[in-house]
Amino acid sequence: MRTYAPFHFPTRAFSTFSPQISYLENQVQAYISQTSHIQTRLLSTLDTLDAMQVLHNRELAAETHAKERLSDKLDRYIGFVQAAEVEKDDLRDAVVQLVEKGGFNLTFGQGEGEKGFSLMDTCDL
Repeated sequence: MRTYAPFHFPTRAFSTFSPQISYLENQVQAYISQTSHIQTRLLSTLDTLDAMQVLHNRELAAETHAKERLSDKLDRYIGFVQAAEVEKDDLRDAVVQLVEKGGFNLTFGQGEGEKGFSLMDTCDL
């Protein structure tokens, strides 16, 4: 089995490259530091984005729930208004039939020197 002697660079060659090697090593350390700083900022930004997304999802769910409640309330009011319209129409029809059948003519406010008004005057028939 062969054994090899360790290889030694000439000292003179290293001495000429030593300033360049030191400069490059310093540059590598600066880039490592800069990369570490950027990575820390990136992780912090990702954490902030995650927190904002959770908050946004909560707010969106709350707004969706509020919209559903308001929509239900609006549907109830629409039903109430429609029922009131039907009742108003029924009452109007009843009054018209009553007036047509009996010749009904009520006059209000006929006192001394007052001009009265008739129920028929106020109806939009």
